[in-house]
Amino acid sequence: MKKVLMLFVAMAAMLPASMSAYDFKEGGLFYNVNGNEAAVTFEVENVGSYSGDVVIPKTVVHNGVEYPVTAIGYKAFCFCYNLTSIEIPNSIDSISSHAFNSCERLQRVVIPNSVVTLYPCAFNSCTSLKSVVIGDSVRVIEEYCFQYCYQLTDVVIGSSVRYLANKAFEGCSVLRKVTCLAPEPPAMYAYYSFSDQAYKYATLCVPEASMQAYMNDENWGRFRHYQNLILAEQISLDKTSLTLHGNESQQLTATVLPADASQELTWTSSDESVATVSQSGLVSAVAAGHAVITATTTDGTYLSTSCDVTVLQVQAESIQLNVTTAGLNEGSTLQLTATILPEGCDIKTVIWASNNPSVATVDSNGLVTTHSVGTATITAITADGSNLSTSCTVTLLPVGVKGDVNDDGQVNITDVSDLIDYLLRHAWPN
Repeated sequence: MKKVLMLFVAMAAMLPASMSAYDFKEGGLFYNVNGNEAAVTFEVENVGSYSGDVVIPKTVVHNGVEYPVTAIGYKAFCFCYNLTSIEIPNSIDSISSHAFNSCERLQRVVIPNSVVTLYPCAFNSCTSLKSVVIGDSVRVIEEYCFQYCYQLTDVVIGSSVRYLANKAFEGCSVLRKVTCLAPEPPAMYAYYSFSDQAYKYATLCVPEASMQAYMNDENWGRFRHYQNLILAEQISLDKTSLTLHGNESQQLTATVLPADASQELTWTSSDESVATVSQSGLVSAVAAGHAVITATTTDGTYLSTSCDVTVLQVQAESIQLNVTTAGLNEGSTLQLTATILPEGCDIKTVIWASNNPSVATVDSNGLVTTHSVGTATITAITADGSNLSTSCTVTLLPVGVKGDVNDDGQVNITDVSDLIDYLLRHAWPN
């Protein structure tokens, strides 16, 4: 472990100074600005800081300026050992060298059709990576790009790929299915693009019209197992409309027919400020509004189906105060606190009011201040349009009378009753 840490520190120290600085940080991501565009980068003093599920936005706003996010920069996510998933938007056109090197918990990657350039070592040593979809705009899979992805079992190569560089998939010894959509066999760097185990055990799936060309190719012909690419003919979702509340999430399930066609899909949201969708089809509400979630096949047919998602504001169902009756002395204060349920309410603010300000007033935070002898009702009203309300009765005691009128050690409704009786008999005699 000590050696690994020393290696990490040494490699971080070798990062070029020109690549270490970032221009700004928004939404938990670091960015460099290039003209009118932005690229995701890293913080040199905390390399590998990204973790969990990361969603790269299509655009980012900083100091009132909106930048399209068009690149994932050099070593942007390098050494992010705790990065579990990454969603790459279709605004990205390049993924730089070592961008995801050694992201050891990353399991699935979908490279969208917008990506044209995939640089060397982009996903090198992603040792838990199992599934990769390479979009249809990538022309070259550069050297060492997916080297040492030891658990990689399934790869889809887009239709525009023309060349696989040296050791692009070296060390991917458990690769069992390689789907290549290119109508003509892409050139390879000799036969070293794949491991010997892949050639021996993986099934190569290609378009039926191209099968013979692949089998006759000097390098692709080393695969021992072939299968005609069965294209999707139909795609559907289990839901065509969906209503979410607050921060609620729901899973969408897609069905691709025929069943033996590729089940790999890309998922997109028309408005990620309203609802987002993961690459497994999990839809999560963000804010009230409407969005369309679309699932699209990746086998070159680009069949798609959509679900209309409406996100509603969660309104209050109940409101309670921490105090409902209180006896106070002149000049004293009382802090009232409102509890609104359910927990997932979007708006938990309340409007405070006093029906007798000459006796007691209340500020916007629920702080009650007494002024003169008498009784006032302090009311809290929900501000989300549900108009639920609850009240506290505040009685200001005459000078010399404590809140605990009956001396039982508590101030409660009994004290109020006793106080009213006292006032009738002493403060305002007949």
